[in-house]
Amino acid sequence: MSEELKIPSIASQATGTMIVAAIIVGGIIILLCLYLGLTRYYNSQELESLIEGAESKGEKYSVTIHNNITGKYSFEID
Repeated sequence: MSEELKIPSIASQATGTMIVAAIIVGGIIILLCLYLGLTRYYNSQELESLIEGAESKGEKYSVTIHNNITGKYSFEID
């Protein structure tokens, strides 16, 4: 009696590779969204604090938003 060797087919190997690649790409997208969201949140909190401080002292200021996605800004006291 001869025993057959069970060799995984190329199709199942490719499917496994595609699943791993999809998981990696999905993870990267989730991390990117988390990074952008947190960056925007902390920039807005910092800017709000600067504006409140300037207004409480009665100072004039100017704010320039450089990037709407991340909330990158410039804050200058006039």
